[in-house]
Amino acid sequence: MLGLIALRQIKRKGERGKGMAVAGSVLSSVGLALWVLSLSTGFVSDFWESFKESARESATVSPDKGECFDVPSGSLEGMTYDVAVVPCEGEHDGDVFATVTLPRGS
Repeated sequence: MLGLIALRQIKRKGERGKGMAVAGSVLSSVGLALWVLSLSTGFVSDFWESFKESARESATVSPDKGECFDVPSGSLEGMTYDVAVVPCEGEHDGDVFATVTLPRGS
């Protein structure tokens, strides 16, 4: 839309930048067409559902009571969302002594 306005202004005032205005118009038209196509085919909703399912699966995977783990940072300070279960016989960052199931909600 703005590219078309710019083309009209360039023609009227004799300014430079016609190529940039045309490129902007073409790229925005292509972007709009891809957006409409992705919405009409359901690609966006399918992608979002698979993304949510992956997040749900990774969030539910956690070490069980008695297992040992390493964290990527090597430090148990702060928060982490990713741990690797390792054998307790070797060196490790921590071990699970309890698990708690939190209620859903805010």
